Amino acid sequence: MSITTKKIVCEPSAEEALINHYAKFGYSLSHRDEVYNVSTSISSSFAYSYFYDEGYTKISSSEEVVNYVNLLFTREAGIPHEAEVDGLFQDCEDLYAEITEETKRQNTIAKAAQNNAWKSQSRPTIIWLVIALVFGPILGIGGCAAAVAADNPGLIALVVIGGLLFIAGLISLIPIAFHTSSKPSPVSIGNAVLRNPDFVARLNQAKQLILEKEEAASKLLAAPKEKPEVVLLPEHPKKSKKTSKATEEDVIAKKLKHLEALKAQGLLSEEEYQKKREEILASF
Repeated sequence: MSITTKKIVCEPSAEEALINHYAKFGYSLSHRDEVYNVSTSISSSFAYSYFYDEGYTKISSSEEVVNYVNLLFTREAGIPHEAEVDGLFQDCEDLYAEITEETKRQNTIAKAAQNNAWKSQSRPTIIWLVIALVFGPILGIGGCAAAVAADNPGLIALVVIGGLLFIAGLISLIPIAFHTSSKPSPVSIGNAVLRNPDFVARLNQAKQLILEKEEAASKLLAAPKEKPEVVLLPEHPKKSKKTSKATEEDVIAKKLKHLEALKAQGLLSEEEYQKKREEILASF
């Protein structure tokens, strides 16, 4: 018995959905194994030494674990309506590939849009930082020097304004230093993609088509196998016993007539004639 196999690699979260999908086309899960891929990367290193020793190097590393699942599906070859079922399966594969490519494209567009928005928001922030961190100290130092030189305590207010401006600039540096103010994240990008009505409409349409093709394949598998058409060959007409008997009588009559003609011509004696006649009648 020959079988058809399909192998696929997926995330553990997609395993159940794929098993159900392949079952619609007659495939069953025959083997499964989960693979853990561990990668180690060095995050930092520091060399130091004490007196009278060779020194040491301290290395800090981090591990990243990525796991995925290998699934092997099998199906008996020669199932009912195999060609139609395989055609529906390939249609679903094409739809999945189309959804994947469109999702990648929408993610790229959303990421570029959010990066542009973040850059446009950061421009006034940079201008503000230049004013606060540069002109703040200048204003403070200049106000202090002017107050001392002019012996005018009222100019001390410039020192206070310059100091407050400088402190405000330092506070504004915090979100920029850690890049957490408005930089795009994968979650925010995904939400932006799902807020695109055109993409959501195409996604829902593709999912509906996949469901319809799965249902059509299930109905084909449940339908009985077509029986080969039986062609009845025409029967040969049987000879009628009456017709056969009449034919034999005609043959014998001809033989007897021929025998009498030979006797009349003197080619047969009476004894020979009777003997031949008895033989002909005996065969009948």
